Amino acid sequence: MNIEHTPREANQKIANYIKESIKKMESLDYSIDESFNESDLAQVLREDLPGAFENDNKNTLIFDICKITSAFLNGTQGKNVRLQLMVVTTNKCRFFHVDNNIQRLLCTYSGPGTEWLEEDNINREWLAHGMNDKVVKDKNKVRESKNFDLLLLKGKKYSLDCKGAVHRSPEIKNNNNTRVLLKIDEINVNNNVLN
Repeated sequence: MNIEHTPREANQKIANYIKESIKKMESLDYSIDESFNESDLAQVLREDLPGAFENDNKNTLIFDICKITSAFLNGTQGKNVRLQLMVVTTNKCRFFHVDNNIQRLLCTYSGPGTEWLEEDNINREWLAHGMNDKVVKDKNKVRESKNFDLLLLKGKKYSLDCKGAVHRSPEIKNNNNTRVLLKIDEINVNNNVLN
């Protein structure tokens, strides 16, 4: 299976923090190795995210990011990851594609969720041609994650027999939407190509 979808309940404290802070939020990007420590990551996030250190809603988001990162890191082959908390306002990655990486975890905290296809709904020969209507066999069967759901996507480099998860970012630019997206990539330090 190329995609593992884990539904989660929405967390109102996190939703409230993002709503009150989104205009001040900037995308964050961290490299984390085998010396990962949740308290160190929490401290960096407290400093880099807008709002007071003692803001309960902010700390709930930080706690969630730290727990997700720890669980992802424990499930990887290597012990190096790239963590990004992204504020997205463009239609980047709007075409269905497979990532050129090992595996990626996504969690959309705010805005439309990541869309993906199950294997029986994919025309793989049309991937990388910029033609979503040719890749998707049945538009009614396109799957979409909800806010707070976890998506674990296997990439081209996961294994020799892995075809990779076919997914895309939703189109948001024309709808004036903003997404807040947690993205964590497993990195092979010998070959850390990412998309």
